[in-house]
Amino acid sequence: MTIEFVSRFGQAQDLPLQMFTKFLENVYNPSMPKEKVEDWRFRKNSLRLKGFDYSARRSNFVTIVTEHRQTFFNDERVAKATLEVLLNLREKYKFNLYSYCLMPDHFHALVGIGDSEMSLSRICGDFKSLSTRAFWQFYDGKLW
Repeated sequence: MTIEFVSRFGQAQDLPLQMFTKFLENVYNPSMPKEKVEDWRFRKNSLRLKGFDYSARRSNFVTIVTEHRQTFFNDERVAKATLEVLLNLREKYKFNLYSYCLMPDHFHALVGIGDSEMSLSRICGDFKSLSTRAFWQFYDGKLW
């Protein structure tokens, strides 16, 4: 007996039942304490490096995930409006945008502060705010 298993890369594979069972044993351990969904809202450990100056001028890889990982960017209107906001912000604030990738439920970008003299958090905050306003033309609620 085989089970069709779709990897996180979207590739379907036929796995023998024994192999799939071993996979589940490695992923699911009933002796581990259960996490509550409410605990996911706040990280217990920080992803930031202690003592690292995040305000210094360098390139930063940014990932922003939509609210509840909803696939809003499958709607071409929302995707275009979001990218338009990003490109307009780049022109207005003069930060460096080396690359970006809009996925169905999240966004990646390689951003440098450049000549903008703005912090990365300000750039991201403005992007999230203005793209949410554009999102409201099509849907209600939160985008990010």
